[in-house]
Amino acid sequence: MPAARREALLEEWERSSTSLPEFARLVGVKYATLAGWRAKRQRQRALPGPPVVRREPTAPALQFFEALVEGAPSAAPAGAGLVIELPGGGRAVVSVPGQVPWAVELLRLLGQPSTRQ
Repeated sequence: MPAARREALLEEWERSSTSLPEFARLVGVKYATLAGWRAKRQRQRALPGPPVVRREPTAPALQFFEALVEGAPSAAPAGAGLVIELPGGGRAVVSVPGQVPWAVELLRLLGQPSTRQ
């Protein structure tokens, strides 16, 4: 995983109120891997160097997504899952529990302001 992505995940964890093991599970990274990244970053920050300006962690912005439940859950066909209709007409189907972290990340990324020009 690129260093910038590792750093972004650690920053996100610091802003969250979840434990490191729970956060690792939510983002689909093994706890030992995430803990190793954290330890390495702590060692690097402990090295002498220019002063580090630390900012106060802020609570993540609360985001809402509209959900529409069609039919009773018992009426869902076998193998059906959660269908996420995306802007522009795209669809994401979450059919097994292991795909939930990917769906969470997708929704998180879609909720961020675009940096493209």
